[in-house]
Amino acid sequence: MSRVRLITLATVVVVVVVAVGVTIALVAQRDPGGMPTPEEAVAEYIESLRLQERNRLERLADPDYIADAEIERRLAELGGGRLVIDDVVINPTVSEILMAAYLTGRRDGQPYADRLWLNRHGDRWFIELGPYDGPPGDGPPT
Repeated sequence: MSRVRLITLATVVVVVVVAVGVTIALVAQRDPGGMPTPEEAVAEYIESLRLQERNRLERLADPDYIADAEIERRLAELGGGRLVIDDVVINPTVSEILMAAYLTGRRDGQPYADRLWLNRHGDRWFIELGPYDGPPGDGPPT
């Protein structure tokens, strides 16, 4: 093999190795969604509504649920400062991977109360938004 071909081959190998390394690093740094704690998930939900940031709500949405329409509805009804939360109470359930968050406050000056279900996937907490679309038998609480 000539010296030019050897240098060309070595260059191609280096470029491929670097490209694979960069791709792996980018995938590893990708936002995993959810939040580390139920409290942080609820705080992020409230702030996302206030700022009307759909992409932040999408990262909070439980991946086992079809959230698009529900996010759109919540942004329209609660977003942009229409919702003021005065109190949040997060209660455990019989499962370590499910919590119930009770929110109270005001929406457009009127009393407001809601319950959010939070699910843990791995070490991240997500909010149930929209209809369930996960594995059969693992549906939402009744």
